[in-house]
Amino acid sequence: HRRGFAVRVLERREGLSTASRASTLHPPTLEAFDDLGIFAPLRDGGVRVDRLLWRRVETGAAAILDLGVLNGETRFP
Repeated sequence: HRRGFAVRVLERREGLSTASRASTLHPPTLEAFDDLGIFAPLRDGGVRVDRLLWRRVETGAAAILDLGVLNGETRFP
């Protein structure tokens, strides 16, 4: 919006969620932030993780995602 683009937020529910829905920034997002020059000021406020636990609430199925496999593929593995 600040750059002059029209923005519309679509929400399935009647109101906006107050729950956290964006706790992780993935490598392509971090690369884009770095290219825009806005990553460095954010770095100190974040926590670097090398693996994620993914869990499906409905079934309890879980998987560990090892982000170390991205070493050499991105500036932010």
